[in-house]
Amino acid sequence: MQHWKALVFFLTVTLLYCREAFLSGQLLFTPESDWINSVYSSMAYFQYWSRQGIFPLWNTLSMCGHTFGLNSISYPSLYHLLSVFLDLGIVYNLVIMMSLFLNGVFLYLFLARKGLSRYAAFAGGLIWMLSKPYAVDTGFFSLPLCFFLADRYLTQKSRLNFALFTLAISFYSLNANPQYFLYGALMLFFYVIFCELKLSLLSNAKVTEYPSRCSDPPSVGGGPRRRSKDIPLLLRYSISPRNQVP
Repeated sequence: MQHWKALVFFLTVTLLYCREAFLSGQLLFTPESDWINSVYSSMAYFQYWSRQGIFPLWNTLSMCGHTFGLNSISYPSLYHLLSVFLDLGIVYNLVIMMSLFLNGVFLYLFLARKGLSRYAAFAGGLIWMLSKPYAVDTGFFSLPLCFFLADRYLTQKSRLNFALFTLAISFYSLNANPQYFLYGALMLFFYVIFCELKLSLLSNAKVTEYPSRCSDPPSVGGGPRRRSKDIPLLLRYSISPRNQVP
């Protein structure tokens, strides 16, 4: 399976699951979730006061004005930032659809990078994508993104990869509920430690298994050491007829 086919399929599944948003303009709420009295109310509060030129530190009308969680008015989450420019209903449905799509895409890319076949990676991304289709938290797609960028940084250490990994963690912390971010950050931490230990053990095993390839041959008679790659040339020179003693 080619990458673009997987992306098209993820997009198709997203549009099918969110068809009510296009057909009837329905908001993608689930009856058992608290999205309408937490996230949506926070978006309305943020949009109203930001358009008045006021940026309050927290929502004083939600859950006694606590300063943490998705409905914290001081969080620059996707819901809040997009609500400055677009209608609340459009923003909510757009973030839900984008989260569904990126859930499948980022986990698919991570599993494919870890060596799974593309069909197995696609199946894993699809299962992760459809686990909680409507009550999805925006931090869910940030978690596989962080794993993907962490693995990329561990294998190709560069400033660019480190910067992308850091930005992904920051985005994850701003768009996930605190308990979700805590559990995800712990998993990410142990994954990084495990990969670093694995790479270190593999590099040490290669050095100890092939010591002759990593060192020069000892010198003879106190003379200068010869490099390993020069030995075949010296042998050919010593057996040449012009250099043989009569």
